[in-house]
Amino acid sequence: MRYAGDTGYSFELPDEWRRLSNYTNLNFECKGSHIQVKADPILPKFNARESRIEFLSEPGCKVVETGLGGEANSVMLVNPLTGDGAISAVRSNTHYFVEFTDGNSEHVQRAVQMLIKTFRYPSWLRMFR
Repeated sequence: MRYAGDTGYSFELPDEWRRLSNYTNLNFECKGSHIQVKADPILPKFNARESRIEFLSEPGCKVVETGLGGEANSVMLVNPLTGDGAISAVRSNTHYFVEFTDGNSEHVQRAVQMLIKTFRYPSWLRMFR
């Protein structure tokens, strides 16, 4: 199923995920697990992925290379104990942020991988790359 954010980005999730409409950000649920996707302007000091890793890391977090939508300036952090995680990508001074729960479960892993592979940035950004 394809979803689109207010700022023009889009992605796909497996059909078993459903959008929770009572939130301002894109929030999805499946079998008690959650994925949230949002895009906001970013402070210049967080443009570098290393600064976002330092800011977002918790003790024991695992850093995973991700390439959200083909963007090199992206990273995924996962807590191996809980499976909760976040993907952070910056393109054209916009921070695309994905949070998920229960990342140790197969249905969440499948959804996160689909989102990473199908994520598309707003087409107007392609003019400036």
